[in-house]
Amino acid sequence: MTGRAHVVDATARLRAALEQAAGALAAADRDQLLQGELALQLALEGLASRQPPEGDQRRALRAEVEGAGRALARCRRLGDVLLDVVRVSLEAQGRAPSYGRRDTQVVARGLPGVTARG
Repeated sequence: MTGRAHVVDATARLRAALEQAAGALAAADRDQLLQGELALQLALEGLASRQPPEGDQRRALRAEVEGAGRALARCRRLGDVLLDVVRVSLEAQGRAPSYGRRDTQVVARGLPGVTARG
């Protein structure tokens, strides 16, 4: 495999890993999300090649990058929704989102205007 083809393949693996993460977020499947972490790491490591693609490989790379961008945007939207669900659930219980042993307050960046109070 040439360095140029390797970049396209690594980008395709990145897109697939992001799509897996989006699917796991949509299904609220923590285990699947954690399993996808290694695939994401390996895909990013594969992008270390510096050779620019040529011709058809350039078009293939562009398509994969655009697909990865769409998958990343989906992950962000689903992550924002998940944060809002957790925050609203905790507010409904009279609790604030916290993390760790000392219940350090967390600032969630969910969707603007979504509260338990409506």
